[in-house]
Amino acid sequence: MDRRRFLQAAATLPLASSAAGGSILPAKADSVPFDRSIVRQLARDAAGKAYKAPDTKLPDSLKDLDYDHYRQIRFVSDRALWRGEKMPFEVQFFHRGFFYAPRVDIYEVANGQATKIAYRSDDFAFGSNPPPSPETDLGFAGFRIHAPINRPDYYDEVCVFLGASYFRAVAKGEIYGLSARGLAINTGEAKGEEFPLFKTFWIEKPAANANSIVVHALLDSESTTAAYRFTIRPGGATVFDVEMAVYPRIALDHAGLMHGRRLRDGEQHLLCGVGYVGIRCRGLIFGNHRLAVRLANVVNEEAVIRRKLRMKGEAQKSLLAA
Repeated sequence: MDRRRFLQAAATLPLASSAAGGSILPAKADSVPFDRSIVRQLARDAAGKAYKAPDTKLPDSLKDLDYDHYRQIRFVSDRALWRGEKMPFEVQFFHRGFFYAPRVDIYEVANGQATKIAYRSDDFAFGSNPPPSPETDLGFAGFRIHAPINRPDYYDEVCVFLGASYFRAVAKGEIYGLSARGLAINTGEAKGEEFPLFKTFWIEKPAANANSIVVHALLDSESTTAAYRFTIRPGGATVFDVEMAVYPRIALDHAGLMHGRRLRDGEQHLLCGVGYVGIRCRGLIFGNHRLAVRLANVVNEEAVIRRKLRMKGEAQKSLLAA
């Protein structure tokens, strides 16, 4: 995978189109109890097992899409999660294909219960691409959260989780915003870079008067697993509070969320450094933004990092390096 092409593609994907239809609903599966400790337990358990590659199987009509054909696939915005409920946030979803073949499962969390969001092909407009069978359950590639940060009658895109462990956020008045990764491994190493994947998300349904939304994520890769909790506060300054627990399968000699120390089983003392804390600065030139970093207490076998990504509401540019 080429990081530059990946970022260029993600930056230029179109906004979702509007069409008639009902709001997307959780799957008709039984809900299960959920709290934040469950994601850490899943990560901890997975780290003790052999790595299993993600499901990348797609129908023939979708598995070899180029960029131009993939960008024709747009989520039907009128079917956004929580559309019509007068909520402060809505969620739209990305279809699998192109660089984004791995399956991602997404859950809605409400009243302490997690319910899987159902994939439905009729929630997407496919352009000139043949749509998959309505009976096919493909999962998703990722999602984006919308909120009325620029004007009260329109829900703007405020953050995106799409591809590997990439996520991006904007503040009021911005277009692209700031891009980051949950974890980078072996970047620039001769043996090749490893791209961990956010394989499962749990999105907490916010209260009607909430100014923040919480997203939990489970990350997996050949070398490690990790659990994340994002508290996202969009606005004139969009703020991400990120808590992360890492469970390495092997020694991480070159990990992109920290520098200065190796990360081994039983040795999770991390040294944070501005400029290399989940935002890969090499290859990007960031404009008007600030980073605030603090290291939380090391709890038992897990290392928890809390990070704040602050983005001013003034014109901010993120340019790919030549």
